[in-house]
Amino acid sequence: PSKRYHLELSFETATERDAAKMVMQTKNFEMSGGERNGRFLLYTKSTSGIEAFFARIGANKAVFDLMNSIIVKDLNNQTNRQLNCDMANIRKTLSSAKPYIDAVNSLKENGGIIRLPADLMETAKLRVEFPQASMSDLALMHEPPISKSGVKHRLDKIVEISKKLSKIFCLPFLIF
Repeated sequence: PSKRYHLELSFETATERDAAKMVMQTKNFEMSGGERNGRFLLYTKSTSGIEAFFARIGANKAVFDLMNSIIVKDLNNQTNRQLNCDMANIRKTLSSAKPYIDAVNSLKENGGIIRLPADLMETAKLRVEFPQASMSDLALMHEPPISKSGVKHRLDKIVEISKKLSKIFCLPFLIF
């Protein structure tokens, strides 16, 4: 099944359904009863119940097909969950990198980038070059590697310098 698992047995009368339900219970198959369009039903949505039912009636190919379907579905679900998690982490990393990249670009625009000390210059270059990298990844890319908090401190310092320079360049010029 592409969505959910469902085994349904249909009977012409409620008496037949109820008798079948009693037989199922003696064989440890729990099935629910219902009625639809004048037919009387026994059904289960339990994959293990469906699997056990097929095995009991000798439908071994159906058992293997069901088991295969469950494995494929679980694998797809697991892959999708992992992909969603990875995408969320990438979005989070990129959004947290944006203010730092903006600060570096601002420094480039107003010429302040060349005035940065070598350590800040290295961090700025790495942040812009690898926007998807986490703070831990950036820390390991430094030569020599530094701590994650060291990267954060340097990036915060770059933002601070960028803000100060932006204020200087935004001051109105006085005419004497």
